[in-house]
Amino acid sequence: GGQGGQGVRVMLGDLAAALAVVSPCLLLEDLRDRLQRRYNGDFKKAFSDLDMDRSGKVSHAEFVVKIMDRLHLTEHEARKMFREIDVDGSHEISRNEFVSAIGLSEPSLFLEDLRKKVRQRFRSFKAQFADSFQDSALNDCA
Repeated sequence: GGQGGQGVRVMLGDLAAALAVVSPCLLLEDLRDRLQRRYNGDFKKAFSDLDMDRSGKVSHAEFVVKIMDRLHLTEHEARKMFREIDVDGSHEISRNEFVSAIGLSEPSLFLEDLRKKVRQRFRSFKAQFADSFQDSALNDCA
């Protein structure tokens, strides 16, 4: 009974830890992929699109609304991405923070193929175990 579940938990924990080493944040990498496709790699244009009031900063609300709309992500994913990008905790994203975060998530060409395969498998693991691990390491970047 209980021990079988424990074994699965350890394996998933190991998987999550291994993935954290391969990619600091799968969410940011996913965001980068989506932005790359939507804006043809022009991340400054992407930032301008998110900055609805043209203040040079993207508020939490602007980010969540636009990311959900433009990139078809859930509110939960959008909020998590915002927290990852807002490194200074100001509740706003500057152009620098945005471009840095997206740039940092750029996979090296050498690891590109591995990362994609790992991400696909990670997503299917996440889907299978979402109920058991509601807000565990599997759902977090850090």
